[in-house]
Amino acid sequence: YKHGIQLPTDANLKDRLRNLFYLNLYTQYYGEINNKTDDRDFLRLIWEKKIRGKDKRKGYIRENEFEAFVDEKIKTGKVFLSPNKYVSEGFYSLIEDEVIALDTVNGLFITHDIFEEWGLYRIVEQRWQKKTAIDGFLAELGDTRSVRRAFRLWLKDKVKEDVNAVKPLAEMTFTGELPGLWNDEVMCAILTSEKASVLLADVEDRILKNTDGFGDKVM
Repeated sequence: YKHGIQLPTDANLKDRLRNLFYLNLYTQYYGEINNKTDDRDFLRLIWEKKIRGKDKRKGYIRENEFEAFVDEKIKTGKVFLSPNKYVSEGFYSLIEDEVIALDTVNGLFITHDIFEEWGLYRIVEQRWQKKTAIDGFLAELGDTRSVRRAFRLWLKDKVKEDVNAVKPLAEMTFTGELPGLWNDEVMCAILTSEKASVLLADVEDRILKNTDGFGDKVM
């Protein structure tokens, strides 16, 4: 206990709380957290609190408006967006709750990188579910630094949840079919995951023989 707050037992959540932004949210909503709360539960809770907001009836509308704002940022590559199309009551409540802010000179912006990261993470998952081809999925995401970071976080979680779901992505990495940038991102996520041995099992012989330099790359 510290100041009446008990740290979580879940190792991933405990590690997340090293970030003061998350620690502040943990203490803020501590009354709704128990010793069974894991990292995913916590992220769902703070998304509901910060993005969906207090009005549960309008929460999904507000959530969709936030995601649309993040999506436009991806497509335009801009930090600031024009306020002209974001005039709804739901979007205004995001400004009231200081998730979005308005700079009178430059326009609307997201107040914290972590809020944007949450939106990007959800967009990655949504596009993965709708994909018809992996290369098209990656092309649609774009390759900005913030998108690549969200993709790494998403892939790390995806490997934990359902390693078989991302095997096609891993296989394309092993055969060099992904663009170089994405090849590196996927390989890094695989090698640092708890299921690395599962994903690398089919190419173990290739790694050991290293006739094409693949073993050097993995090591």
